[in-house]
Order: sequence, then C-alpha cells, then structure tokens
Amino acid sequence: MKITMIKGTVLKLILSYCILFIFGCVNENGPEECVLHEIESDSFWVYDNECLKNAELGLNDEGFRKITSNEQYLIFRDCLPDNPEIDFDSYYLMVAKVLPGNYFPYVQEIRLLEDCDGLPKIEIEVVETPFLEVNVSKYSFVILSIEIPEPKIETIWF
Repeated sequence: MKITMIKGTVLKLILSYCILFIFGCVNENGPEECVLHEIESDSFWVYDNECLKNAELGLNDEGFRKITSNEQYLIFRDCLPDNPEIDFDSYYLMVAKVLPGNYFPYVQEIRLLEDCDGLPKIEIEVVETPFLEVNVSKYSFVILSIEIPEPKIETIWF
C-alpha cells in the first residue's frame, strides 16, 4: 500500500513536470505576433497616359524608382499637370508602376508601414476590376521624409 502511494505521487509529479515543460516550451518559443504600424505619408496615383508611355521613366526591373531631385521629377511634372510640388531638400518620392494585365487595376489604398524589424514598407492594394478596358498601367507615388530609408514596395492584389 505504501509503494502504491509512492508510485501515485511520483506519477503525479512526473505528469506535473511534463505539463509545465510542454506549456513552458510553447509559451517561450511560440512565434511573437507582428503588428505593422502605419506611418503618416502623402501618396497619390495616376493612370498611364501617352506622355508616360513614350517617356524614359528610369524605372528599375521591378517597376520602381526613387526620385531625389527636381531634375528627376521633371518627366513626371511634364506628363502629369496636377502632381504636387516636392521640396527635395526634405523629401524624396518613390514611384511604383502597377503592371497591366487582363484586368483594369483599381488602386484601393497606398500605405506606408513600419514592419516588424522597424523598416519601412509601402503596401499598394490593387483590385482587379472586370471593366472592358485591359492592359492599363497605373503609377503610385509616395512622398517620404529623407530620414526614412528607402522602403520595400509590395503590391497586394484583390
């Protein structure tokens, strides 16, 4: 009877330690939830037009470009009459081309976020709409303070 009581106590202790170990491991090593923080920024977008189609925009292979001077911004000012003036001593401009396809892209939102590593990231949310006109490009622009490092740009399709 005494041996049975000791076995039961030992089993309870072993079981308790196992439960503590399992929950301790799950809580300690579980992935931390990442929350993106939105950073205030100014942005706008435009449809592709003949002037932009015929101009050398200097976009990289991914369709992005960082504009840091009035000279670089000149082609966009010439092609887009309503674009804002930018003080390039304090700001720079990121340009992203939303590629054409068998859809009409509607830019739903352009947001500047701080990712989980503290780095800036631009998210461009685009809806593929079923309008008849296809192969239309759009350009998204984000005005950023020169203190913000060049962000990663991500296009999210809906």
